[in-house]
Amino acid sequence: MKSNNLEKLLTENFQQFISHWENTNRQGELDNTLIISVSDGYERAKVITPTINKGDMIEKDGQRILEMLLSKLKWATSQFDDPLKWLRIEWVSTEKEFTWKDFNQELRRYKRNYFRSGIAFEGKKKPWCLLTEMELNANACLYAGNDVSYAKANLKNLNKYIKSRHSSNNLPSFDDEMTLIVFNTEGVFLDASTGEFIEIESKPRNKGRRIMLPLNSDSIQPIISQSACYLANQVQPTGKYVYGYFPCFNRTINTYNALRHASSTYALIEGYEACKKFNILSVQQLEEMLSQIDNALDYTANTLIRTYGYKSYVVDTGDEIKLGANAVAILAFVKYIQVFPNNDKTERYLSIANKLALGILDMQQDDGSFVHVLHSKDLTLKQKNRIIYYDGEAAFALMRLYGLTKDERWLNCVEKAFDYFIEAKHYRAHDHWLSYCSNELVLYKPERKYFQFAVDNIKGYTDFIKNRITTFPTLLELSMAFHKMLLKLDDYPEYHDVLEGFDVHDFYQALHARANYLLNGFFFPEVAMFFKAPNTILHGFFIRHHSFRVRIDDVEHYLSGLIAYAELLEEGQYPSALQSSIGSESVKSLKQAQIIDRVNIGMLRTGSKPGYRALAMAYIGQHNGIEIYFFGIDDVNVETKKINAKKLVDNRWVDEIIDYPVIIDNDVALSLRNKAIFDHLAKNSYLTTQVFGGKLKTLKLLSDNNIFSECLIPQVVIKSKHDFISFIHKYNSSVLKPIRGSQGNNIYFITIKDSSLYVNHEGNTKEVINLDKFYDDVIKGRNFLIQKYITSTTIQGSPFDIRVHVQRNADNKWQNTKTYIRVGTGERLTANISTGGAIANAVPFIKNTYGEKSKKVLNKINEIAKKLPDLFQQFYTKEIDALGIDLGVDKEGNVWIFEINSFPGTKFFYLEEAIIRIGYLKYLYNREAKRE
Repeated sequence: MKSNNLEKLLTENFQQFISHWENTNRQGELDNTLIISVSDGYERAKVITPTINKGDMIEKDGQRILEMLLSKLKWATSQFDDPLKWLRIEWVSTEKEFTWKDFNQELRRYKRNYFRSGIAFEGKKKPWCLLTEMELNANACLYAGNDVSYAKANLKNLNKYIKSRHSSNNLPSFDDEMTLIVFNTEGVFLDASTGEFIEIESKPRNKGRRIMLPLNSDSIQPIISQSACYLANQVQPTGKYVYGYFPCFNRTINTYNALRHASSTYALIEGYEACKKFNILSVQQLEEMLSQIDNALDYTANTLIRTYGYKSYVVDTGDEIKLGANAVAILAFVKYIQVFPNNDKTERYLSIANKLALGILDMQQDDGSFVHVLHSKDLTLKQKNRIIYYDGEAAFALMRLYGLTKDERWLNCVEKAFDYFIEAKHYRAHDHWLSYCSNELVLYKPERKYFQFAVDNIKGYTDFIKNRITTFPTLLELSMAFHKMLLKLDDYPEYHDVLEGFDVHDFYQALHARANYLLNGFFFPEVAMFFKAPNTILHGFFIRHHSFRVRIDDVEHYLSGLIAYAELLEEGQYPSALQSSIGSESVKSLKQAQIIDRVNIGMLRTGSKPGYRALAMAYIGQHNGIEIYFFGIDDVNVETKKINAKKLVDNRWVDEIIDYPVIIDNDVALSLRNKAIFDHLAKNSYLTTQVFGGKLKTLKLLSDNNIFSECLIPQVVIKSKHDFISFIHKYNSSVLKPIRGSQGNNIYFITIKDSSLYVNHEGNTKEVINLDKFYDDVIKGRNFLIQKYITSTTIQGSPFDIRVHVQRNADNKWQNTKTYIRVGTGERLTANISTGGAIANAVPFIKNTYGEKSKKVLNKINEIAKKLPDLFQQFYTKEIDALGIDLGVDKEGNVWIFEINSFPGTKFFYLEEAIIRIGYLKYLYNREAKRE
């Protein structure tokens, strides 16, 4: 049977699917629906949406659901010519209702092809007809053409797909008031060709592809190898590439571009060099890739290049000669000679490269600038300036050729060109080719002006690199070239002042973020399966906002950037400027650690499934010689002193029974509910996190010892009705909260206005007529405290607080990991992000909100962050590992301490926290192991 392998894989991993469904399924209109997508790897996926009885997921280990899924696979075999290869199962995790009119308004908020949710409408024959995000985008249902920048319904494509998917009987009316549900999904993907069972990412920016840890030197290699093979396979026997595809409907791009042919060949040679080093591809695959490189380069030499006496030019479509085409052809020939130095083509290719370089020299003007385009017929000027890329490409190519031949003509040309680039302020273009070139130039001419140009070329651009929603692969190329320049700058300390005002740490955060974001442009099989001909695009790279276009130069730029990034991950070498910015220990944590004897650290949490924090800890740990073992309280066997834990292997959590580890990184909330087991573990292991005794105790400790007393809010523990009534009349505005934390829930804001008393609870404000009844219903018999209400609000009136997250580092010193603003949303008067609030960077927020008072506010926040941890530690015998200090700021700029938390959350900065946390855990292990 054609689906046998897929059936077997599903059966073997079915309980993992059930577990993931149980952890992520939510109540809603569509909660009883599964979305099943199947493909053979050659044709667009067939998608069906059966309804289920949710109880069947739990009863008898989900046997009925498994039988249903297997029957759907049997049906799917008749829909394809080849054996089934891929299965994707999804279910709805969030949903929101719109009218068709409101939905179309909502679409305008999104860049085209960046609407990342599915839609469901009421069918005539079905209760709900679902179309997933991948179905909508892969069928261009929300794409209105290249001249419309935002997402917009394409009714022609939408109707066509609905007919094929749900039948013409279920075509909706699309009138303004038609009800629509916008939904998001969780899911899993199974690949019968590799045996993989993979959970699908649901975070907005990474949605739809597999969940992956941040790239490391191992995980990046298959991505590079697969994409290099993809690019090589686009080379036809003639040496000409299949130029590209628009994959929604498998339309081949029928134009051609000689410049991109040459630059893609340069990247392909880089890919071959990397793949040979990785040792992933077989000898036969490498030989095939080399043959394809030879074909592509022969096509360049024999077909695309025309000789004009002593010089040569690449002639492109439209009988144009482009400066950039000559440049990238030189790069390809030089790279070939470097990678294959003893090849019989070396002499010929070097001669061609020299003639192409002479052609570039003749395009240089007296002022150092280059003309960009000539007529190939008579070499007359066609266009002086076309695109700034050409300038950087030309200078970079000449420098690479100079590195090979040491011909001074090429270096002199580049120096003259750079004088012009500097005067013309070319750095304002933030061009990756100029970054490549300046990096190459300082190898031979390490002058201040060239280092300065390289810094200026990226200065003010790091936020764009970090946050740009499109994958924009040349941003990684720009960043990697600048990284190499920073390493060279270490050899010239007299020039370090060129970095004045430039945040090196922020740059590296942006670099790593951009490199990992590029994965969202890779055609993993779970994404490619929804397009018309998945086999034509699998393992290629795409540009989402250009109709998911896959073109040879798109693949080229992704590939070149990732190859350079792989070198950084492998070598782990960072400049001294980063060390001076964040400290030597943090730099060490960024580097690839040598493989040493593994240290086992336990990670005890409330949930049964490892989350993103556990993933970050496992990833950073593995690169620092630490194995993180995740487990819950029920996994502890006190009789055998064994733990049924999970560890990360090849991006999957696998079970392993372990002895009690020396160190257990624990969730403090568990200790309150499972004291006996915690006491038992504490006798056998070192537990990192302790209970402080609640917010009442922590703030009282500060008050009794006169620590930051000017920042303490008046408060009373309510022991009687008299306590409550007297306090609310003393302070017109007060806040009533449980003594133990509740993540912003069960909090009451009480205001007396015009002799009337109003209570706001979870966004709803009501007047309290009977104060006695309110006390009896809400407070009596419960543990509450009441505080004076501090008006800590944004300019727009939304509540905010400041979370200062401090933790111990690898030197057992306190380190401020992150200080950030939490802004409340809607009508809620709390700013806790667990209840839906937003976050913001602290410094610009404070400056914008408090103006002239901001310096005073920031100084006080910094003082608290630096001094409070050590002052607070004196009250506890056991070492405190981390603190979450919550602050507010009133309209006068006075800073108030709201709470001190012993187990602060790390949402939105898992990786930054894990880097420091792992260093501290290693320190603890070394200390505690010696005591044993």
